[in-house]
Amino acid sequence: GKEEEAHGHGHGHGGGEVAAKPDAHDGKSENDLLVMRAAIAHVIGDILQSVGVCIAGALIWAFSDRWLDENGISYWYRIDPVCTFVFSILVMWSSFGTTRDAVHVLMAGAPNSIDTSAIERQLRGIRNVVDVHCLHSWSIAMDKHNMMAHLMITPGADSTPVLYAAQKIASAAGCKHTCFQVEDAGTYDKTKETCFQQYDAPPIVDGSYTVV
Repeated sequence: GKEEEAHGHGHGHGGGEVAAKPDAHDGKSENDLLVMRAAIAHVIGDILQSVGVCIAGALIWAFSDRWLDENGISYWYRIDPVCTFVFSILVMWSSFGTTRDAVHVLMAGAPNSIDTSAIERQLRGIRNVVDVHCLHSWSIAMDKHNMMAHLMITPGADSTPVLYAAQKIASAAGCKHTCFQVEDAGTYDKTKETCFQQYDAPPIVDGSYTVV
């Protein structure tokens, strides 16, 4: 009925866009993969440090009587801190990606797998939706994403089909927890809008609302 019409209309105007990029990981969640990556990075770091110690020790043992300074101490002894520095850089490089992703989640960053522009176009395509603003998505875990948005609808329109359609669009993009604020263009007072993305209400043209 009306709900199905709203849902179909919302997806039909997406032009076949893919709002979320599907990714298969053999049944493993993104969180499991992040933990595994962190464990692998830790093991690689330990291996690199051990290799560095072995290389430094071998060079000092083999050349301790060569390339002496004015005090009779071989410059090869300095290879130990040099190897420590070089392999520390390698350890940081090997763990950079994992650290970046973990910090991204801790800072509630926008999911890289979600195309917010495509989501907005699909939301605008829902029947009776005349404006979309304050659209945000963020991660609370590698595989758990949230979404919120303000949807302005034509005066007197039924908000329930709009809400259902918006929830389905967000769910298809990988956002299982959503919060959509539906605003009636005829009664909603935009001066009370608390969203930092201020906007102008769509004007009435020949009795119908159009997006500007």
